[in-house]
Amino acid sequence: MEKKEPIYRCKICGWEGTYSELDFDKVDTCAGDDRIEICPACGLAEVYIVNE
Repeated sequence: MEKKEPIYRCKICGWEGTYSELDFDKVDTCAGDDRIEICPACGLAEVYIVNE
């Protein structure tokens, strides 16, 4: 069975796409640098996985 790439959706603008289509932002945390997923349409960090 072929494994499908998860689909992400933005809570704000409704954009849907794959992980490779997301933008990323680097943030500094107490444990070091971390990357957060950013919606490429509206630029907000309000994306979540629709299916796995």
